[in-house]
Amino acid sequence: MSDVSDEVMSDEESAEMYRQVFGEGEPEYMFEQLIDGPNVEQFENEKERDDANENMVDSRAARQISRGLPTVKKLTIKNFRKKNDDVADLMATGWLTLEASINAIQTKQHVATNLEQLYKVVESLCENKMARTTYDKLLDNIRKWIGRFRNELNEKCAAGGVEFMKAIENLWSDYCEEMILIRNVFLYLDRTFILENIDESPIWESSLGIFREEIILHGSVLKKLIGGILDRVAEERAGDQVDRYLLRALLRMLRTLDLYKQVG
Repeated sequence: MSDVSDEVMSDEESAEMYRQVFGEGEPEYMFEQLIDGPNVEQFENEKERDDANENMVDSRAARQISRGLPTVKKLTIKNFRKKNDDVADLMATGWLTLEASINAIQTKQHVATNLEQLYKVVESLCENKMARTTYDKLLDNIRKWIGRFRNELNEKCAAGGVEFMKAIENLWSDYCEEMILIRNVFLYLDRTFILENIDESPIWESSLGIFREEIILHGSVLKKLIGGILDRVAEERAGDQVDRYLLRALLRMLRTLDLYKQVG
C-alpha cells in the first residue's frame, strides 16, 4: 500500500514519477515546462510592449491630423487561426492520442507517446479554444474508469471486514498515483483553463469529487467502511493486534475526501 493518498506530490516528484512511467530519454526542458507552467511573465511583457507600440502609433496619427497632414492607415495583423475543419480534426486526433495515454496509465502499461508530444497536444487544444471540451472529456473518462470497480466492491462490501477495507485502500492508492500522472499530462490545461474559469475545479480536486461520488458514497460503502474502522479500533482497545497502517491510510483517505467527520 502506498502513502501517496496522504497528499498530492510536488510537481518535481510527479515529473520524476512520469519519467519512470515513460522511460528514459525525456527532454529536460519538458520537465521544466511541467514544473514552471506557461511563462505568464513573458506573455505580460509582450502585451505591454504591444500596447506601448500601439499607443505610439495612435499618438503619431493624432499629430498628423492636427497638422492637416494625411495619415497612414494602421495595419493590424491578427494571429492565424485554424479553420473549423482543421480544429475538428485536431480535436479528434488529439483526443485519441491523449485518451490512449490515459488508458495506458490507468491499466499500468507503458505510455507509447512521449511526454513532450502529449504536453504539446494539450497546449494546442487549449490555444484553439478546445480547453472546455478537453476538460469535460477528461473528467468523463475518469468517471467511467473508476465506475468499473463498483460491482467488485459491492461484492466485498456485502461481506465487510478487513478484506473489504484493504480493497478500498488499494483502489484509492492506485487511483491517486494514476491521477498524479494524468494531471501532469494535462498540466497546461490545469494552469490556464482553470485560471480563466474560476467556477471549475482543478483536475486533482475534480478527481477527488469523482472518487467520493462514484465509490465511497455509492450504496453502503461508506457505512460499511466506517463500521469496519470502528470495529478494528474496538479490537485494538480489547488487546487484539490490528493493521494500524491500514487504519491510518483509510482515515487519511476520508480526511482528503472531506468525509472524516463521518467517523465518530
